Amino acid sequence: MGRTLDIDHVFYQWNQAFPTWRQAWDEQSGRTPMISWARYPASAINSGSQDQWIKSEADAVRNFRAPILLRWFSQMEANAPEAGTTSTFIAAWRHIHDIFDQEGATNARFVWCPNAFSFASGSAQSFYPGDAYVDWICADGYNWSPVTPGGKPGGRWTSFQSIFNAFYQWGSTRGKPLMVGETGVQEGASGQKAQWLADMGTAMSTQFPGIKALVYQDSITSTSGGAIDWRVNSSASAIAAFSRLVHEPFMHSPTPPAG
Repeated sequence: MGRTLDIDHVFYQWNQAFPTWRQAWDEQSGRTPMISWARYPASAINSGSQDQWIKSEADAVRNFRAPILLRWFSQMEANAPEAGTTSTFIAAWRHIHDIFDQEGATNARFVWCPNAFSFASGSAQSFYPGDAYVDWICADGYNWSPVTPGGKPGGRWTSFQSIFNAFYQWGSTRGKPLMVGETGVQEGASGQKAQWLADMGTAMSTQFPGIKALVYQDSITSTSGGAIDWRVNSSASAIAAFSRLVHEPFMHSPTPPAG
């Protein structure tokens, strides 16, 4: 695409140590690493049983020295068994945040990231840990068409603006930088994916100026109905549209704000 990406997003299991060589490579290459740290039962975290593990990861992040975007338990409002009640989840989030502070891992930037569709109902906001415990307010949202999350055909084609509008209306009142942590679009009719990406850029520049980071899910995912190709190069028109988009001034910051 003729430019370096600003953020490299990597998923880690709860018991998988980080940072690794990949975050070091990102920092050396001019990218900010973002780690999605997998969910773990909030009640167990509140019990203190994971304190030593959390401290060891906080120490590793502190010793990394450079900023790391840390996204623990994304889409928490859709994972009730592990998240527990809203108060249980909030207590666990604050507990992790406090340990990182106590260990001096202030280069960790905490990214709170529910699903975008949950902001319209208010369920996402109920899991918010508070401004003092969040550096970035984030949301995940996809255009699930023509294949739905269950792998079935017939999903409704939905614009980027529609997916993220409720998130933006709430998040923009908090005084925090906003992030799209995951998004993607499938191939529809010929040229439809390219147009969706172009329209995403228009929404970012005109309607959502408070979104300071956008992370695209450039991957193939599996569903019960088969594979879904989110990749930006799934067609010639899609990669051309995405390449134009990432060169727009509002989409390119050599050093994105870290919190």
